[in-house]
Amino acid sequence: MKLKKFRVSNFKSISDSGDCYLEEQITLLAGKNEAGKTSLLEALECLTVGKKFEDKSIPIENENLKPVVHAVFEIDAKDIEEICREAEMAEIPEAKFLEVEISKSYPDIYIVGEAFFKALGLSYEPIELSKLQAHFAEVVKVPIVAEMEQRGHKIGIPESEETISVRHTELFDYIAKAKAESFGFDDKIKEDSLEILNQYLSALEIHRKNNLCKKIESKLLSCLPNFILFKSFEDVFPNEIPLQNLQENPWVKDLVCISDLNVSTILGTNERNKRTHKTELNTKLNKDFSKFWSQDLTALNIDWSNEKLFFWIEENGRYYEPEIRSQGRKWHLAFYIRVSARARENVRNVILIDEPGLYLHANAQRDILSKLEQAAEQVQVVFTTHSPYLIEPDKLERVRLILKDNENKTRVENKIHKVSDKEALTPILTAIGTELNKGIISFDKEKNVIVEGVSDYFYLTALSRLFGKTDLHFVFGGGAGNMPKVGTIMMGWGCKVIYLYDNDQAFNDATKNIRKEWVHLTADVLKKLPVNGSIENIFSKEDFAKYAVEIDVNNIEGTNAEFVEGQDKVLKSRRFLENSNKISKNMLTEETVRNSDNLFEIIEKSF
Repeated sequence: MKLKKFRVSNFKSISDSGDCYLEEQITLLAGKNEAGKTSLLEALECLTVGKKFEDKSIPIENENLKPVVHAVFEIDAKDIEEICREAEMAEIPEAKFLEVEISKSYPDIYIVGEAFFKALGLSYEPIELSKLQAHFAEVVKVPIVAEMEQRGHKIGIPESEETISVRHTELFDYIAKAKAESFGFDDKIKEDSLEILNQYLSALEIHRKNNLCKKIESKLLSCLPNFILFKSFEDVFPNEIPLQNLQENPWVKDLVCISDLNVSTILGTNERNKRTHKTELNTKLNKDFSKFWSQDLTALNIDWSNEKLFFWIEENGRYYEPEIRSQGRKWHLAFYIRVSARARENVRNVILIDEPGLYLHANAQRDILSKLEQAAEQVQVVFTTHSPYLIEPDKLERVRLILKDNENKTRVENKIHKVSDKEALTPILTAIGTELNKGIISFDKEKNVIVEGVSDYFYLTALSRLFGKTDLHFVFGGGAGNMPKVGTIMMGWGCKVIYLYDNDQAFNDATKNIRKEWVHLTADVLKKLPVNGSIENIFSKEDFAKYAVEIDVNNIEGTNAEFVEGQDKVLKSRRFLENSNKISKNMLTEETVRNSDNLFEIIEKSF
């Protein structure tokens, strides 16, 4: 079962989060402190069967409100067949997948959405057994039924849930007998009697189907994944474990799951096998571990005596107990073992991690991301972060922003380019800035174009891809005033450079100042856009609305550049770069193509 989206209501400070759509593998929740990121993970954890909502999750401002988590899962054909077969359904629907909405409310109440049962050809209209029995008490008062009862033709009352199907079958025979007998009653009485019997039969049928729905519901809930929340890995990796506790120790169980550790061999009496196992175990474990810790030459070493199993961290030939290493080192070791085990064990899991890598520097955080990528091949991963090093600029579709609205309530924004809150966007913009810095040092191309803004960089990088101009190298110049500084550095490295300005006052100022401030520059390397204003005006309104801001074109007033004035242009341009992978040149309007062709002609003539 894959989690497609979720929504949290009345959980701590969260009134209604709105829908949060999840990616297939990794979903990242970013936002300011106290925005509600941790609460969202805690609410998701409560979806786990057997995990009740705690009293502290009830909103403080209104204790009458009860926490609810709504989730939509996708179930594949294999699970559909298993669920229906175990519920003993006569016909199993042929479907590659179905979606099911499951809600869990305080303290531990699950409700399966009606649409799922309808997809299986069922309806769920709860009728309690006691009400069915009360209905029967009225049925036997009907004249023709009462007469049949007196003459020995008994209609069975459902004594329990198990007798529903039996009574359902018997009633068909009973009605057939009632039709054949008249007992001297006129047609109207007989007709009314049969109508009441048929109503009772319908009630029995509904109840029988309800029992089937209950079986399906029970099986469905047993298939729900475990939502495993890691907050800070405060449980310290042990220095040692008594051999008598190996079988039940959670750390040992996790190591058995992710390595070749064999408890039976360790507890056995064959010393040769023990020595061989120790060598092979440590070699294999550290070969895997080294893939996700590139910071230094360290290793986890496992040893044992006749009484205890020991763990050592080996650094530069010296051995240290895990508890005396740095907080970051201990955290990473716990993270590696716990996450690896949850991903590899043969159990449906969704891994939730709150702020991974808080104690680690940038490169170590990238190692964390590498481990999460591997784990996500087996299980879904959802994590929160403030760190730009855990946000990949080419995978911004993973990011969901967690915000506080005007009433200080948590809400989820699935499309980050629609958000204008600078503080909430800081880690994302920082990650993008790191990506831009790479452009300055990646000067292996001959045609280098220094551009004013981040938006110029993203739009032009996307357009050059769409128009087959991949030999052009765009470099973020840090604003109109700084562009010559960046260009001077690149010229010092032997690069050929031109400067592309917006068609506005900045270009005029640059032209005036080249002789006074930048004597090495000439007017022929200063170029401007072939449209008035900034880069957004290269596009027709139709293309800009559809591929950049993703709104109805009728909502754009004035020029494109005027429309985005005061908004966050960076994320909108980054969004267009992402969308450029899904479109082609021939999908753009004639206006956009014409303006782009003119621009690339200006650039290429300059080289």
